[in-house]
Amino acid sequence: MLDERFIQICGQPLRYLIGGQGKPLVLCHGFLSSAEEFGGRFSELGALRTLIIPDLTRQRRFPSTTRAPHLGGDGDLLFNLLAELEIDRFDVGGLCLGATVACALAKRAGDRAERLILHTPLLSPDLMRRPYREQVRLLSRRPLWDMVVWLSRQRRISDLYKRLVIVEGDVDRRTADVNYENQRRADPRAAREWLNDCLIRDDVDIVARPSRSHAHHRRSA
Repeated sequence: MLDERFIQICGQPLRYLIGGQGKPLVLCHGFLSSAEEFGGRFSELGALRTLIIPDLTRQRRFPSTTRAPHLGGDGDLLFNLLAELEIDRFDVGGLCLGATVACALAKRAGDRAERLILHTPLLSPDLMRRPYREQVRLLSRRPLWDMVVWLSRQRRISDLYKRLVIVEGDVDRRTADVNYENQRRADPRAAREWLNDCLIRDDVDIVARPSRSHAHHRRSA
């Protein structure tokens, strides 16, 4: 069972889910999503690990005059959260764009982040296929970005995209419901900034660090 908590870190509000027992595992959700992405089957990890799942700052709703912090700022925010929770050693995992935040946290924490688990990470511009990079650049420009956001909030289109592109098969109803609510919760402006930052960030050195010899990742697009 995961509990919802709220905290102020250096003046920045942060919502996170926490629960389970055992060695702490920080999980960073992906693009146009929220902490609930790691609900359902992921919650079974709570029998073995203490799960700490932040609602990443770039996904929350910001006042119109406030710019979301850069990825290094996200890493600092999560590092300070762990300090508040008196957690010294931990593992960290990230999904999709959340992998960049996981890398930022690992870089900030040094050897205190003992394992780094990444799924479909955007590790470096040099490792991205050019068509993918150009597609993201194009779609993140106005007015195409407004269309992307609109499409993400159309339930039938969202389900179809997940079935054909993401899962490549049937998506169970509960997962589809949670994913759709995640997309509705996400802040479009913050998500767009996060996406553009990921196109220029280089985290190869974090994964290649000798102390990360046990890190795992699946290839990005």
